Amino acid sequence: MELCLDSLGKRYRDEWIFRGVSARFEGPAAVAILGPNGSGKSTLMRLMAGLATPSEGRVDRFSGPGKEKAHDGPGACAFTAPYLELPEELTIRQLIEFHFRFRIIRNGVELQDVSGILMLDRFADLEVQSCSSGMRQRLKLGLAFLTDSSFLFLDEPLTNLDERGTAWYGEMYERFGKDRLTFVASNRPEEHAFCQASMHMNRLPKEMV
Repeated sequence: MELCLDSLGKRYRDEWIFRGVSARFEGPAAVAILGPNGSGKSTLMRLMAGLATPSEGRVDRFSGPGKEKAHDGPGACAFTAPYLELPEELTIRQLIEFHFRFRIIRNGVELQDVSGILMLDRFADLEVQSCSSGMRQRLKLGLAFLTDSSFLFLDEPLTNLDERGTAWYGEMYERFGKDRLTFVASNRPEEHAFCQASMHMNRLPKEMV
């Protein structure tokens, strides 16, 4: 699997967040996208995942034995971020079932085991609107980890997670993240401790020379 950035740029109105960014990432591997809040980490991640349109340049993703170009459909990427909303009227069990009507579950994982893997088994019939912030974050992260995809994007994954949740996050990467190209947007070392490479937002060009 491979992800290529070709002269990528994004601006809001007249201000460039970054511009002229070119890079190539091969997997399986984990890459940290680093930088302080407001530096553009989430914007870059959304562009790489195909969830936003660049102002200029392009993103290409390749997967499969022959590195065929990956489609931009729902099977190409798994993405999660603290700001993503969940349908609050569903129970945890219903949300898991709904999610995997449209996405393929990881090989070797049974649907009935998902809530247990997410440490939410005894809360499976609780409505999302009644879940704590930590439970919601485990739910978002878990669905991304357990979705079968070549590319995994984790935006500030430890938001709202306690010490137990942090340990669970590391275990989830070991079990379900090591065999794909994973990107972690972070400004906390414990979020990207397993990453082998990094890109720092403060070192990206904002204007073409």
